[in-house]
Amino acid sequence: MAASPLIVLVGQTASGKSVMAMELAQKYNGEIICADSRTVYKEMDIGTAKPNKAERAEIKHHLLDAVAPDKRFNANNFKKLAEEAIADITSRGKIPFLVGGTGLYVSSVVYDFGFKGNKDNKLRDNCLMIGLKLGKDELKERIKKRVDAMIDGGGLENEVRVLIDKYGFNVPGMNAICYKEWEGYFDGEQSMDELKQKLYTNNWQYARRQNTWFKRDNNIHWLTSVEKASVLVHQFLIQ
Repeated sequence: MAASPLIVLVGQTASGKSVMAMELAQKYNGEIICADSRTVYKEMDIGTAKPNKAERAEIKHHLLDAVAPDKRFNANNFKKLAEEAIADITSRGKIPFLVGGTGLYVSSVVYDFGFKGNKDNKLRDNCLMIGLKLGKDELKERIKKRVDAMIDGGGLENEVRVLIDKYGFNVPGMNAICYKEWEGYFDGEQSMDELKQKLYTNNWQYARRQNTWFKRDNNIHWLTSVEKASVLVHQFLIQ
């Protein structure tokens, strides 16, 4: 039996891959599996740029809010749940879209990473990999705007305060970017402006690490627009 189709969409943080995924999933009767090491955590919404209720109502998302911030979650856990989600989506006649920027999570599924000793990491059958690529300056500006939007109005600060009151900083979830940086601010060791700069820098460094991971993968078709991605998806699904 042929493997069920899987469409994978990757890219750096703040690149716009989630918006592209929504458009493609809407057009091709799909559901989204979030391959993100931060959005798996409950109660961490603003700092992870998690899809809002309206977006989730429009397109079903899987593997959001999978565990509490004080629980450990790794690529092996993700692979298991993602495979279950793929089977569920496919059983209902829909197309699974694996979307995210956590390279190890994505690779654990598309290359069947050898958590049980398997070293034959070939690309999954019937799988299309698309990457959304932005220029350096544009991505930096998008990261800055995203951080500013998280902080404006006190949204992210309030979210972090609630989390540290409940869990403290020494839990797995609070080690994530956009959360761990607040400890110095709350301790009075840095100003809001200094915190913002740290958030800009850490998100940019994370984006560079993501790029390093994904650019090694020759199976990824790098594109710059949803229109070009849509053409590839259409061709893939009718083959």
